[in-house]
Amino acid sequence: MRYHWSEKKSAFEPLLGIETDDIQLSLIRQLNPYGLSPAEAEHRHLIYGPNSIRVDLTPLVTLLIREVLSPFYVFQVFSITLWCFENYYYYSACIFIISAISIIYSLYSIRRNEQALRDMISNSIQVTVHRSDEVVEINSEGLVPGDLIEIEKGSI
Repeated sequence: MRYHWSEKKSAFEPLLGIETDDIQLSLIRQLNPYGLSPAEAEHRHLIYGPNSIRVDLTPLVTLLIREVLSPFYVFQVFSITLWCFENYYYYSACIFIISAISIIYSLYSIRRNEQALRDMISNSIQVTVHRSDEVVEINSEGLVPGDLIEIEKGSI
């Protein structure tokens, strides 16, 4: 969320868009039939930031520590230690190998899911936008609240 300073309330408040107001689409068209001016679009881009969601990948070391410190694997460490003291080295080695394979597979699955989510979210396309009296093609990350865009039939 983004916040801005409200002079009236002398406090920070959430930055809201036009979706929170009861503004009719016809009123928006009357107020701004030709789209935003480039200066207004730049101003809104500075206020709202880019039209994208950033998803960072968790470092492998962090994932490994989280996975190894889960209660199940802590129990496995105690089991391996106990079986070693009882001279069941083959059994403890089997538990260790199976646990290691399970951790590796779990890390692989988590990383693959994070990458798939990041790739799905970071998809940007070219969009036709009305800015003042001209029609321009911009990257979808450059869209700002109030932009007037064209949606072609059959587009996603």
